[in-house]
Amino acid sequence: MQVYSCQENGLDHHTGYHNYVFIESLTPSACICLLIDRLSTAEPNGSIKKKLDLLLQNIVHEKKQHQPNDLRTKHPGVILREILEVIYIELNIFFHPDSTSSKPFSSFTLAVFDEEMNKGALLGVGESILGINGKLMQFTADSNTIPVISTPGTFDTWFEHHQQKIALSTIQDISIASNGILTFQRINQHTAEINPVTFLLTDQPQENEPDMLSVRLRSLAEKYSLFPADDIAIVRILFNKVIT
Repeated sequence: MQVYSCQENGLDHHTGYHNYVFIESLTPSACICLLIDRLSTAEPNGSIKKKLDLLLQNIVHEKKQHQPNDLRTKHPGVILREILEVIYIELNIFFHPDSTSSKPFSSFTLAVFDEEMNKGALLGVGESILGINGKLMQFTADSNTIPVISTPGTFDTWFEHHQQKIALSTIQDISIASNGILTFQRINQHTAEINPVTFLLTDQPQENEPDMLSVRLRSLAEKYSLFPADDIAIVRILFNKVIT
């Protein structure tokens, strides 16, 4: 398993917001990934990043220490659901800011993968761009709310009916990106053409490309004069991949 990630401010970067990426191993063959677009750092949401870091680290530690068999045997979709519900319950204001709070995030993509099982699961709230085994997909912005848990079973009902979920029976090359990846613009005249989305999310890696995403972003800027207008966060994971 090879994991790449990068973040870069866009030309129109606004202070008070930052993209957020969390990647951690669950077992030697499994990992969790969370990517949040435009996580608010404005008060009273400013402490959410620290709370997320601590909460996710605690979730991973708890599962490793007390549920190791579950991590080895449960489908990644089941693990994803368990983790998402804990995040929701512990950070209710994160999903439902009160009237004095700014919107805490633009989009939220959670994923769990297990290389040994050769399976994975992704869930999106809001818009994100995906590369799934060489094919581009997109979570849209038409489903960006999670219900307040006011009665038992509310979260379960929402999860069952939420449309932006993907269960994967084969994992080879998976990318998750904030929608800033769609905002590349050319600053100077340049004759060469390139598609920055496929270049970053699905084009095959080359030998001696350890910092693949950072190197490719730099290449887009220096060789093609292409820069994102919006902030970008990208995660790309290669499973059992033979580099050519």
